[in-house]
Amino acid sequence: MLEGIYHHGNRMEANLWILFALGLGWRSILPSPPHATLSRWVVPIFTLFGLSDLVEVHTGGWWKPGWLLLW
Repeated sequence: MLEGIYHHGNRMEANLWILFALGLGWRSILPSPPHATLSRWVVPIFTLFGLSDLVEVHTGGWWKPGWLLLW
């Protein structure tokens, strides 16, 4: 039961990070938004963070595989 909660929680967290990235990406293409340069840097970072959560769901832990720990 706890494993199911863990998997669903990680999937929800991954979706949240990717939604943040999409929202910031949308704002960064608007005409001269404040902090547009920062948004362009943060979008790929949030996207990668969300993808790392999806990898974590499939591998079963943030330390497996070792490159995920460094990611």
